Amino acid sequence: MDPVGLKEDIILYIDDITVNSDPSVGSAPEIILENYDHIPLNLMLGGAEDLSNMNLVPNPDGKGANLGTYVIKYQRDKDGVPFGGFWSALPTAIDVTDNKFVHVKVWKSRISPIKFKI
Repeated sequence: MDPVGLKEDIILYIDDITVNSDPSVGSAPEIILENYDHIPLNLMLGGAEDLSNMNLVPNPDGKGANLGTYVIKYQRDKDGVPFGGFWSALPTAIDVTDNKFVHVKVWKSRISPIKFKI
């Protein structure tokens, strides 16, 4: 879906950004990049019209693959910029020579791309 000219906001629930050397879904993490307990998340907004927001909320689907108590609810405003999202400054550098797979638990109501940069 084209992120420009949306008719409604997009809501994503995100938890447990991890890195390891195994491409398998559900594999054990070598490095936990983010579990929202210790690294501040910073919004990337596109001006006064962009009402996107991010909040720590109770997990809306704790019976599924993510049994965590809390998740990040990212609400991308329909008038937000296509590059909108969030970033974190990691406390230490990541060696991606061996740990080259990033795993993220994401829940959303529709299928669409999600992009990450390290």
